[in-house]
Amino acid sequence: MQQTRLDQGLKRKYAYRTHVFTHRLPEGIKYPKPKETSKSSISKYQYEFIFECGKEAQDFINYLKSNQLLYASTVKAKNTLASKCLCRKKESFTFTVVRLGLLFLLVLTLGVWMYDFFTKPENQKIINEAWEEFQRIRKL
Repeated sequence: MQQTRLDQGLKRKYAYRTHVFTHRLPEGIKYPKPKETSKSSISKYQYEFIFECGKEAQDFINYLKSNQLLYASTVKAKNTLASKCLCRKKESFTFTVVRLGLLFLLVLTLGVWMYDFFTKPENQKIINEAWEEFQRIRKL
């Protein structure tokens, strides 16, 4: 199913991380603490920077470009409940929430209607008479 703009924005904010790999540490910029990569996973790059926010990652990448530093970047989904809810391939998160909201309203409306129906004295009288008739027929 097609993802809405809201879905895409929620994914960018809560479900994705940007991983930037560099060969050497950049100088003169504030960046998150790098994680050294193992030689087997990525032989070309020595350091991995993980950004939660896409804007911070883009600023960091722009800095690397302007200083002509070798880098590679990937976007990966987090392994969290929010990520699992937002990154479903078959249906949109927004439409799922809307559908569940409508279902909740339907159940609530039916519950209120049934409570109103069964608490009216004239309906209780009819229900009691029907129950007594059912019990009388059952005993035969």
